[in-house]
Formats: sequence, C-alpha cells, structure tokens
Amino acid sequence: MNVRLEIKIGKTYHSQSFFNIRIMYNELIGANNEAIKLQLGNDEKNIITTRIDRTSNLNKTPRIYGGLKMKEWLQSNYKLNEVMIVEIINPHFLKIHPKQGTK
Repeated sequence: MNVRLEIKIGKTYHSQSFFNIRIMYNELIGANNEAIKLQLGNDEKNIITTRIDRTSNLNKTPRIYGGLKMKEWLQSNYKLNEVMIVEIINPHFLKIHPKQGTK
C-alpha cells in the first residue's frame, strides 16, 4: 500500500496527542477501536500501539491518538504549522516521517 499523506501541524495537533486522517484516505485505515501501530521517525524500535477512533469526527473519519510519547516526539521534531508526512503502510500501521534533515 504505502500511501503518503501530508498533515499540517496546527495548534491542536501540536499541543495535543492526536491527528485526523482526511476522508480521501478513510478506507485505508482500520475500523473503530482497532489497534494501530505508529512508528515515530526512522527508528524501527520507536513504535507505539494505540487505537483508531472513528467516533470523534462527525464524518466517521479516523482520529489517531498517540498519547504523550507521540506528542513529545511531534513537538521535538516539528514546529507549529509545519507539514508532517504520514505513511500508511497498512490499515493498522502508520509511519510518521521525521522532518527532512532530522533523524
């Protein structure tokens, strides 16, 4: 599969521990409350397991909660209003790429 999408790090995403998947990628992500793994950066050992939430958005698109570890990683790798690249490896595995020029 390996589809890449761009997500702008607005105030909410930068200060909280979640991001939404746009509707055009809706069918590429698993069902509500299923487990999903997030790889933070290029380190294959830096993986967290969380759940897919399809109840927070009115259109039922996925919201991915990453908890404190993802929040801290995002804040140390991206500034407000920068664009992160999220790669959909499969419906239950996403890779958040580091900003170009970082590890």
